[in-house]
Amino acid sequence: MQRLSNTVIADLGGTFLRIGELTSNGPENIQEIEVSQVSSFDQALRSYEACRASGSLEGCTLILSYARKQQYDEVHELPHKRHGWKWLPEKLKSDLKLSEFHVVHDAFAMGLAAFNERHEGEIFRYVRGARTRKPGKGIVILAGTGLGHSIINRADRSIHDTHGGHFPPVAVTEEQSTIASDAAAYTRDRAKKADKNTKSKTFVFEELLSGSGFYNIYLAVCRRDFADPIYSDERHALENVDDQRVRQTAKLYSEFLGLYAHIVANVSHAYESVYLCGGFLHRLVAADLLDLDAFHRNFTLNMVDSVNEDLRSAQVYRLSGQHTALYGLEEYAFRLHGTAAT
Repeated sequence: MQRLSNTVIADLGGTFLRIGELTSNGPENIQEIEVSQVSSFDQALRSYEACRASGSLEGCTLILSYARKQQYDEVHELPHKRHGWKWLPEKLKSDLKLSEFHVVHDAFAMGLAAFNERHEGEIFRYVRGARTRKPGKGIVILAGTGLGHSIINRADRSIHDTHGGHFPPVAVTEEQSTIASDAAAYTRDRAKKADKNTKSKTFVFEELLSGSGFYNIYLAVCRRDFADPIYSDERHALENVDDQRVRQTAKLYSEFLGLYAHIVANVSHAYESVYLCGGFLHRLVAADLLDLDAFHRNFTLNMVDSVNEDLRSAQVYRLSGQHTALYGLEEYAFRLHGTAAT
């Protein structure tokens, strides 16, 4: 097992840092570090370095997938808004004596994973849609601490990342409308308690389809049922999969996910494929709570015949594991160096 170009790959999300080595077998020796347990990105990397079988990161190439759409350069600090981390990429590269340091937007990395044929079947699982389609544009949706998506084009293997789920949600049933309205109210209430100025902030899809968005839906379901919430956050809710309100929450979450995919696919004219991934979706799949029938009903809302045909034939995939971004970074490394050296 040889390392490819002495490359370390890392995915920094809102909740976890997942970091490992790129080998001839793909991403291996993966460690998961909860970002709330370390004080800085530098400390997280030092912690990984101390446990790394091959020792120091000196001379390594580090490729980082990062949950923020911001142009990477050498002179501006990169922030981690949830935990207050800030780091200067060029200083970090110097301190760790890295050979190269590359920063990739996480939506772009997830899009790259859809092109990683070296591990086909390990990254995504086919769900439904036409088995064969002419290569064209598709969408990759990642739901984790936040919500993002990228547009891929299989014809030229290009990827366009976006600002993700920062646009208002839609509802097509009375139940969805009520739940979204109540979820928006809970979001505003929590923001007020945190002393955040939210007067001009619009409620967006991210606040329904991120991990905390799932909890917003759960609170709204409890309010609808005149019941007191018994779980303090989405993690506790997902530990109780037999609870009928948790299952109803998952169904509604899957419906809103379908509506999100419907809008993105139509606006982008990207009907070849839909890939569903991200840290929170991995937890939902692991709990067997992702309702793909509810997703598909809302993704394939009845439209004019030409739109119906494209939506219904789109190939739908959902993630197979939790390291989708790392497989995307493997694809990035191969593109970066042409054929990675062994």
